Amino acid sequence: MAPPGGGGVGEFAAYSWKGKAVSSVHAAWRVPEIEERSPCGVAGTWVGAIGEGQTFIQVGTNEECVKPSDGLLSLKAEYVVFWSDTSQGYHPHTLFHARPGDLIEATLDIRHRRWHLTIVDGTTASRASFTTTDETHWPPYIAEWAQEDVQSEAPTPSTHA
Repeated sequence: MAPPGGGGVGEFAAYSWKGKAVSSVHAAWRVPEIEERSPCGVAGTWVGAIGEGQTFIQVGTNEECVKPSDGLLSLKAEYVVFWSDTSQGYHPHTLFHARPGDLIEATLDIRHRRWHLTIVDGTTASRASFTTTDETHWPPYIAEWAQEDVQSEAPTPSTHA
């Protein structure tokens, strides 16, 4: 996962709000299903906040086509709920697994210089909720809800366009 304008990003679509300060971002979506004949790749749906100095934090879902290590079995689809930020090198950290069609609700909000991240699978009742002081050194000024065709190479951060 990479912030908008970052390297390693393929196709990208987002709803963005820009202002003096972002205190909360919330969205709900259904986990997209990978079609059986699709080529392997990774897609992501997420909400995030972006600030000055390359600060970026996100929580969402990834859908990935995985090739089995033995090469004998057919391709496998994997659906995960993740979070990431700049200090994590934009690499997604799995929180729990999801299924295609599951209803996901994700919220990021910042209070007292701490991010509060909550993501809930309304279909299975799985959830993750935690706080972090990562990415709090600059106030966020862009909120995004994005869908992204994630490429496998490591992203190179750049400024938001």
